[in-house]
Parts: sequence; structure tokens; C-alpha cells
Amino acid sequence: MTDKDLERVKAILVGDIQAAVNSLSQNFESEEFSTRVADVVAEALQKRAEKDDKVSDVLAPTIDHAISSSIDQDPKKLAESLYPIMGPAIRKSISETLQQMLENFNQLLEESLSPKSLRWRFDAWRTGRSYSELVMLNTLEYQIEQVFLIHRETSLLIQHQLSDLADAKDPDMVSGMFSAIQDFIEDSFATDGTNELNTLRLGDLTVVIQRGPSAVVAAVVRGRVPENLRTDIIQLLESLHSRKRAQLHNYSGDPDDFLDIEPDVRRLLQTEKKQAKEEKRKIPWLALVAIAILSCGYGYWYWLGETIATEQQRLLAKLESEPGLVVMKSSLSRSQFSATLLSDPDAIDPGQVTNDAAGEFSISLDRIPYLSLDPEIIQRRAIRVLQPENSTAIEIVGRSVHLSGIATVDWMARADNLWPGITGADGYVTSSVQIVDPALDEINQLINQIESFYFEFAKGESDIDATQQAFSALTQDIRTLISRSIAYGRPAFIDVVGFTDATGTDRINRIIGTERANRVTQELIENGVPGQHLRAHNSQDYESSTVSDIGDRRETRLLVNLSGPD
Repeated sequence: MTDKDLERVKAILVGDIQAAVNSLSQNFESEEFSTRVADVVAEALQKRAEKDDKVSDVLAPTIDHAISSSIDQDPKKLAESLYPIMGPAIRKSISETLQQMLENFNQLLEESLSPKSLRWRFDAWRTGRSYSELVMLNTLEYQIEQVFLIHRETSLLIQHQLSDLADAKDPDMVSGMFSAIQDFIEDSFATDGTNELNTLRLGDLTVVIQRGPSAVVAAVVRGRVPENLRTDIIQLLESLHSRKRAQLHNYSGDPDDFLDIEPDVRRLLQTEKKQAKEEKRKIPWLALVAIAILSCGYGYWYWLGETIATEQQRLLAKLESEPGLVVMKSSLSRSQFSATLLSDPDAIDPGQVTNDAAGEFSISLDRIPYLSLDPEIIQRRAIRVLQPENSTAIEIVGRSVHLSGIATVDWMARADNLWPGITGADGYVTSSVQIVDPALDEINQLINQIESFYFEFAKGESDIDATQQAFSALTQDIRTLISRSIAYGRPAFIDVVGFTDATGTDRINRIIGTERANRVTQELIENGVPGQHLRAHNSQDYESSTVSDIGDRRETRLLVNLSGPD
């Protein structure tokens, strides 16, 4: 048989089937097929989910991976998506927590400040129990502290719920003990097989046990057992067996199959206090008063801290505004103000700036010396170096020292030598200073007093009265003038000039004038005036502008001449 015959036989046998397969393959690869599948995916998943939980088991890893990838790539996007849900949930949780805290705080205050609290403390000391345990025993009507949901056949723990105020041991161990106790009773006592352990009492704890076909619920109650507890447990078991029959029948020890019944189990955890209805209407005055006191204390503490901080900031600003002080660093606390600053020797003492706050907080200042070029500091430095007289003013213009006012010759001479030692000063201006010489002024005043004095004589006479008071004052002035002029460096010489009128001849007048001058000179020497500073002259032989002003008079005048400095 040839190849052509084989192809013909193949076409006859599988021709239609091959065409159908090719057509179906083309449909799978087309977009139309994807559209048709997309239209029925949701319905297919819904029907599969109604049959069993395989869809959830298959999709769970994919969804977990997708969420993890989303968080890794952009956590902000997922946070924004959850914000509408998480915000109200968080606020509700915080609100409930604060409410519970307030109620517990109020109860604690009421119980700790009441007379019965003293009795409870005494009982706690007498019995060796803790005070909190006695408070719970005396204030609770009942409290369901723990609920165990146990698989009956295997004695494995399915669910365990614990009250927030209770303390529990290993729940798996406890669940096993329940079954062991039941077996012990059945083995140790004559029972017909239908009687089962349904209640255990351990001091003030009661364990209520209720059995179902496949599960057992054990509730641990402190205090009185509520009447409706066993009914609530039975309803829980009925609901559990109705919803989770298959899981209970094939329980493998995985509690994740029963996570959705956790709220129903937790609803059995109940607490009722004595006189709960009356206490519910009571206003928690003690808690409110305590909160008010704490709020006032915190408010005062906050106000005091802000006041101190404001004062410290004011001190810092004041330190920084003082010339010659540069704050390098500072630190503020409620009890101390610390600063490290550069301080010029001529700047104000920083301690003076902070003296007014010494009673409110401690102050620590670390001073580092430096030289400031601030104009005000240069002025203080110039005043310290030059020590100006009261009539002399010092001003800093730019960085030049400008002097003004009245200054003595001696101080000016000293200032001329000292001003280069003023750090920061690069100029010295004295054009506005009026320089005075007090010693020369005193000498000139004495000269005026001496030259204004004169002796009058009778006609043709040369005698004088040396005892008169005016002559004694003249002698004192002359001695003072000579000593001052010598100290000044310009010794004074006094010319004693005798004058006559015009009635006699020139020769006689010259003799009389000379005698009068000699007479006055002799009296001055006898009264302590150094003779080397006195020179006698008659008016005809003495040339002076002052002589021409005298005229025709019978007298003797004293004219003073100052020599130049040595």
C-alpha cells in the first residue's frame, strides 16, 4: 500500500475528528473564547463554593501573595484603602478602652476609700490572699472567666476564650484533664453509663460542663452560677453541631476550621457585679474629682514650665543684645538655663543680666574671653584706658576715638601717649578739644592781683607802712607766684618801678623814683620774698607800655615778667 493510500484511509477514519480538534484549538486561542469564559467564571465559583471550601483553600495563597506584593510595592495605597475601615474601628476600640478604664478607676477609688476596704485588707492579711482577689470576691455577683470548647471523641481543644481579668494555665492541658476526670469517675464509681460529670466546684470557682454529640463546653464561673448559663451553652452546642457537623465528625485537630464561631463562644464570657443596676446609674464622682485634680495639677505644671521657658528665652535675648557678649550655645530646661558665651573684659557682667531670675531656676554661664570690636565696647575700652576728666567727652566714630569738650594740658599729653593702646581704635581726633592749663591760669591770676597793687607816697617822700594788711597779702601773693612759676618752668621776675610827678627836675625825680622802688623792694625782701626775683627801677629808666599808662602819679607799681621755659 502506498503512502497516498494511507493518507486516504487516515482521512476516512479521523478526518472529522481532526477537524473538530483543530476548530476547538483555534477557539481556545481566540479572544472570543476568553470572553465567553469570563461571563461564567463568577457563576462557576459560586456553585463550587456552595459545594465545599476548596475554592477558598485554592484562592487563599494567591490572595495572600497579592496582598503581600501590594504592600511591598506601595504600602501607602493599601493603607489608604483600609483607612475608612480602620479609622472607625480604632476609634471605637479606644473609646471602649477608655470607658472601661474609667469604670475600673472609679471602682478602685470607691473601694479603696471606703470603710469596707479596711476590712478587706485585714481579711487579705489574715487569710494570706491578695487584696485584689478579695475585692473581686466581694464585688462580683459572678464572672465567667474561661470557656473551653473540646472535641468529645479525641478530647482535643477546639476553642478557648479567656476573660480580660482572668489568669489561666495551659488550656490544652486543662481540656485533657476534663476528660481524664470523667473517665476516672466512670471507672471508680458504679454508673449506668448515662450519668456524666456536669459540675465541678473548686473553692469559689465552679466548672459547668455540658456535652453534645461531638463537642463538650466547659465554662469556669467565679461566684454564683447564673441561671441561664447552661441554656446558653446548650444553644451554642446546637448551633455548632448544625453549622459544623462535617468538621466535628472529621476533626483532625486543626482549630482554624472553627474560627468563625469564636464570637459565639466569647459571648459566654459574662460579668455581673453586685447591685450592678444601681451602680450603672451612679455618676463616677470620685473618678471625676481625681481627673479634675490631675488636670489642674498638669495645667499648673504646664503653665509653670511655659512661664520659665518664656523667662529663659527673654534672658537669652537680653544676653544676645548686650554689646561684647556673644552667645555660642545655650540649653533650656525647666530647672536650669545654661549658656556658653564670648565675653569682652569691658562688657557688662552677664551675671547682672540674669540676676533677676536667680530665684526661679539655676543659671550656669561659661565665659570665654575675647576682644570685641563693637563701637560701644571700644568706647568703654577708651574710657578705661584714657580715664578722661569730667569736662572731656569720648566718642567712637567708625573706629576712631574723637575727643571733645575741655581738657587740661597734662591729660592731653597723657592721652596722646595712651590712645594707641586702645584695642580696636585706628584713629585719634582732638580737633574739638579746648585745651586749658590750670597752672598757667593760676599764675596769670596772681600776676593780675600783684600788678593791680600800688603804693602811694607823699610829695618828695619814699617811706611806706609795711605793717598794713594789704602789704602782707601782696607779699604772700608774690611768694606764691614765684613758687608756682618755678614749678611751671617759667620763673617769675618782678620789676618794682617807682614813679614821681612832674614838679621836680628830672635828676631829682629819678633819685626819688629810685629810692621809692628800692624802699618797696627792701620791705618785700624783709617779708620773705627772694631778692633774686626782685628788680628796682625808676620810671624814667624803665621802658614799658604799662608805664605810659600811669601818668603823673606819686606811687610804686610791681610789674611781673615770666621767663621762657628752661
